Amino acid sequence: MASFWEPITVNGQEMQMYASVPSSSAGFTAPFPAVVVAQHATGVDAFIQDICDRLAAAGYAAVAPNLYHRVTDPALLNEQPRPRPAALLSDPDIVADINATVDWLLNHDAVQSDRIGVTGFCMGGRVAWLAAATNSNFAAVVPYYGGNLTATWGAGDTAPFDLAAQINCPMLVPLRGD
Repeated sequence: MASFWEPITVNGQEMQMYASVPSSSAGFTAPFPAVVVAQHATGVDAFIQDICDRLAAAGYAAVAPNLYHRVTDPALLNEQPRPRPAALLSDPDIVADINATVDWLLNHDAVQSDRIGVTGFCMGGRVAWLAAATNSNFAAVVPYYGGNLTATWGAGDTAPFDLAAQINCPMLVPLRGD
């Protein structure tokens, strides 16, 4: 398994993306199915990187775009408590970041372009839902515990929940166990 940070361009700006790919020494051969892993509120941290690495160990190319790349004051990301993600992100920017990530995957020879999924945890679940509703290239979506589905963020004009009819791929919605 190889893991690395890859810069990609979104609307003229550079965005870092964590990528993890299966190893040929583990018996995997390209092209691979792929998964976009949407970050949770704390960013593309060790947890999200571990999810990508675990997906790669299972034979998937996995990528996690840094949705906070537009935050101009990095101190905001270190404040305790951290500002709510809705104060840092905007739905149109999230969609642009996900679309750029998907375009990168679609143009990569090591990826099966018809087998791209999206998942995310907590805030990432909301992002995964929004991504599947706005990008028809996804073959599956698994939004883990996405909150704020009925609210728009930033310059957004339609809440992700209201876009549900636009999701044209299978969706697995895990239930919380008590």
